[in-house]
Amino acid sequence: MATSNKALAMMRTLKEGIGRRLPTYTLTQSTDTNGNPTLLVSQDSTPATTEQVALLRVKPVDLIFTNSVAGTQENVAPHFVEMCTEATAASATVSLLTEANQLAIKGEALKQTGIFVAYVLAAGTVPALANADTQLVAANQVATFEIDPAFRLMGA
Repeated sequence: MATSNKALAMMRTLKEGIGRRLPTYTLTQSTDTNGNPTLLVSQDSTPATTEQVALLRVKPVDLIFTNSVAGTQENVAPHFVEMCTEATAASATVSLLTEANQLAIKGEALKQTGIFVAYVLAAGTVPALANADTQLVAANQVATFEIDPAFRLMGA
């Protein structure tokens, strides 16, 4: 499914939030082949293996509905944030990204959506903007976090 204006707005807000939490990191924004916004968070402008690198994508949940007059589909679907990192040499499911940095990113992501999906690549495979479609796939998925939508409405 093609992206939406909502996804683009969510990515802008996500990028701003991560930039505040990780001010020394390089943030590079792009899109995948379907136009979904992607963001590469890295220690420097040349990400390499064993560095702190995360690839993020905001994507709408796929729906089969059309609007009431059968015109162009207007996406009012929930969106989710996906994050991909490199694994440590010791474990295929443990991210090289430190817990503190993961929490900074996940905290900002969960402000935007109630669904967060985590992926971990094999050790030695650096997340890259050009590879979003092949790296953010079920074979690399390690966890999905979902927050009850009502929980977000209970805050003051």
